[in-house]
Amino acid sequence: MAKQSTAASADDPEGTSGRDIVKVRKVGDSLVVTLTQPVLSAVEIREGDRLMLEPSPPYRIILSREQKPTTSTKRLELQIEVLEKKHASLESEITYVMAQYNHDMPVDHYVSDSTGMEVTMQQLEYKRDQVDAELAEKRLELFDLQGN
Repeated sequence: MAKQSTAASADDPEGTSGRDIVKVRKVGDSLVVTLTQPVLSAVEIREGDRLMLEPSPPYRIILSREQKPTTSTKRLELQIEVLEKKHASLESEITYVMAQYNHDMPVDHYVSDSTGMEVTMQQLEYKRDQVDAELAEKRLELFDLQGN
């Protein structure tokens, strides 16, 4: 018999924890175990799913369902969205720093004399322009993948 019954314990008197003890069988050159219903009912694994096996020495094997990879275009769209948010954040910071300077308020983390302010603004604009360049590269990459 390939399966032994689920063991009851003090924590699980009816033996419904999803733990089972099964025997390993040999089929051809492979070793096979049966995934029992108490174990399967606790996870979302169905017939036909692809599973990833990872050794966890010395006595365990981790079994997990393969996750569908995100498509290349979807990933690029998400990266573009992140870059657009970074651009907006830098624009907000530029506006914030200018408002502080124009109202003679101390500019957070920056030198607030006119020379320091000029350097600060150039630095922020440079960062924004780097994000814009990366954004343009991602849009071009997406364009190439979509074949447009």
